Amino acid sequence: MPKYLEPNEKTLTLAGQKLSAELYDPAVGAMLGWLAAGDVARHSRYGELSQVVLNTAQGDRFLREDIAIETFVRALVPFLRRLDRGDFDANGAASVTTFFIGACRNRIGEVVWSHHTRIMELRADTEELLDRARNTAIGPDTVDGFELARDLLLEAPRNLRSVLLLVIYEGTTLAEAAKRVGVKPTTIRSQLMRYKNRIAWLHFRRVLEIPEATGLGQWARNTVEERKIVAEARRTKQSAA
Repeated sequence: MPKYLEPNEKTLTLAGQKLSAELYDPAVGAMLGWLAAGDVARHSRYGELSQVVLNTAQGDRFLREDIAIETFVRALVPFLRRLDRGDFDANGAASVTTFFIGACRNRIGEVVWSHHTRIMELRADTEELLDRARNTAIGPDTVDGFELARDLLLEAPRNLRSVLLLVIYEGTTLAEAAKRVGVKPTTIRSQLMRYKNRIAWLHFRRVLEIPEATGLGQWARNTVEERKIVAEARRTKQSAA
């Protein structure tokens, strides 16, 4: 039997590349079908499944593709490592494709949960941010609010700014607005996450003043504090090495 991984067990050999290409369509196609049908729970073997992600994925083709491809990638190298160890019986009842889809069933639960974390983090205080951006009425008591709304929108990348304007003034969802602008919803979710982190840092550096008593202000402070803790832990680890 050919070897599918180089001796470092990370790089695919030519045989590994060929096999992965043969496995891609049936495995990813199967997972896309489970996600579109809302049927992942019946196929997933391990991990806690998030109904939030499963419901979102049913109506979001790009999220389905992200989950399926990420599961394929996570499952591939460990699977090829098992083949190289001789764990697959070529004379058995199951084909190598069926064997690999089984490996994907072992992984898809953890991938779904990782997207749950991303989606819930994205939702955290996003409504607060949008409410602040909606405050465009100019008057003696609202000038500060107007300036904050303007500054928040100016910090967003162009595509995200267009999406936010549709959400704010037309009441569409992020996914609907992304489609109208011609951007993948998953791209907008990634941009929104980076945008919110940028807002947190600008607030921390006092470039962007967000009222301390608001949920958005509290979120900005908490985000910065968490990042400072992580950065300090990394510095400590590097110093000890």
